[in-house]
Amino acid sequence: MCFSLTELYTARYAKGGRGELDPATGTPRFDCWGLVMATHRLFGVELPDFHHDPEQLLAIAREFRAQRERRIWVHLGSPVIPCIVALRHDARSVRAVNHFATYIGRGRFVHILNEAGVHTSTVTEAPYASRVAGYWSYDAVG
Repeated sequence: MCFSLTELYTARYAKGGRGELDPATGTPRFDCWGLVMATHRLFGVELPDFHHDPEQLLAIAREFRAQRERRIWVHLGSPVIPCIVALRHDARSVRAVNHFATYIGRGRFVHILNEAGVHTSTVTEAPYASRVAGYWSYDAVG
């Protein structure tokens, strides 16, 4: 299913959400990786899916590290549109990358949080400035 950026901003958080429509409201539902996939799709980039429970933060961190080791992600010195903004979101695992967003330009990224829904933040604002672990571009050839 393809959405516009405006439609993505109406989405709500759902564990494991990949854009399914809420039967009661008709709004799409995403978790953070589902939103990253949908946002990248707007730019013509198809990303692989993570098949982990979004609450299993260390499993997500291990999977992303394993994918980097297989070289399907290219580390970027600075962000480009679109790229992954990898974040250390959970204070309980400060070294683990476990939240993802899509960089959309001018220091901004779009992401979804359970309590806040889809919103735009900047890489320089608190608390994100200290939690950005890097910027990554997908390499389908990997």
